[in-house]
Amino acid sequence: LLDIKSFPNQYKQAYSSYFLQTQPISIVENILVEAYKSLQQDSILRIVVPDSDLAFEAYKDKRVDFFEILSPKNYNFRNEEYYLEIMLATFIAGNDIYNLETDWDLGVEIKNAFSRMHKELFLDEIIKLIGSSKAKYNSINKNWFNYNKLKIILLQSGFHSVYQSGFGQSKSPQMRDIPLFDSRFPCLSLFVEASK
Repeated sequence: LLDIKSFPNQYKQAYSSYFLQTQPISIVENILVEAYKSLQQDSILRIVVPDSDLAFEAYKDKRVDFFEILSPKNYNFRNEEYYLEIMLATFIAGNDIYNLETDWDLGVEIKNAFSRMHKELFLDEIIKLIGSSKAKYNSINKNWFNYNKLKIILLQSGFHSVYQSGFGQSKSPQMRDIPLFDSRFPCLSLFVEASK
């Protein structure tokens, strides 16, 4: 279990990149409450996570090119049935652990779930499926995020202003320093800022 420590109320900004999706929702909620407490008034928290809305829309529109950066080993299977499902699982898992030759049954389950669920339930179902199919891996994501989900949690944590940002577009000049910030998969990422 992640040990969340309390920090003094003295920080002017905080940054999280590709971490929150690795934690279950209860821990994410605790982390963001502690982040809120640790920041001074009028400070900024910047969060970068994989953008599940982008992946969902690419999957829905059958846009193979969106997923090509994720799994070069599966690229040879791009014309096979369930390729897009395996690529979506790879995106949500955050790890290139699937192979279409051996994991096609996961593709079947994802395709079936898509036909009967709305977006949020569908993404929750993928989290369950990847957790059960690859339980031996500690490095798979345990959560998904889009702007709406992250905004709700941030507001519940106490932040009064939450807004979508962009690659290299922080309101904080320090956090516009690329590649120190925002350097991981900018074309697949969601950038959100919140102020206290």
